[in-house]
This record gives sequence, structure tokens and C-alpha cells, in this order.
Amino acid sequence: MKIKCKYCQKRMKPNITVEERIVTTNLQIYYCSLCNKQLFILGGYNYKPFWERPIYLWFLGPFWALMDLWEIAKTLIKEKERNYILLIIITGLFLVAILTLLPKHGSYLY
Repeated sequence: MKIKCKYCQKRMKPNITVEERIVTTNLQIYYCSLCNKQLFILGGYNYKPFWERPIYLWFLGPFWALMDLWEIAKTLIKEKERNYILLIIITGLFLVAILTLLPKHGSYLY
């Protein structure tokens, strides 16, 4: 499949990388083989309209960005090396971010 690059305006066969995801669907990222710029992204629930997403994701709006960041961090760790100390740090940051999104004790009473 040859497509035209929107940056260098030449026809080429794009380079495709796949990001494995656990919670969401896998992403296919297309890059220009000549200028190496990102062209577009396919896959993932983030890039679909809300009616094509699973129903459980409709109610997790505030946590959607956190889930996406968690998947990206896990993909980066898997690609580089299995460094468990870094995984523990990222897990701790993820938990802190979740706790900051939760309402403070008693704030729902007012």
C-alpha cells in the first residue's frame, strides 16, 4: 500500500509500529519511510466515537487518561528492559494520581 506523505508530498510505503495494550486495543502508528514523521494512528478506543467504545469506558471518563498513560508506560518498560524498580515507581505514581482524583472525605455531603 503506497500513500502520499502530508509532509514531504511523496508517495511511499509507510513504516508501521504496533503498541501492545492490555486494557485498550492495540495501536498501529504509521510513519513516513522517507522523512520519518508520524502520519496517523489506527486502533485504540481513544480514536473511536463514544458509541463504538465498550460501555464500561463511558463511565470512566476521569480515569481514561490515567489508563492510557499506564498502558504507554508499560509499553515503554517492555520495549527497553524489564526494570522492576521503574515499574514500582510508575505503579506508585499511578496510584497517587488515582487517589488525587477521588473526592476528599466528606466533600460529597455539602
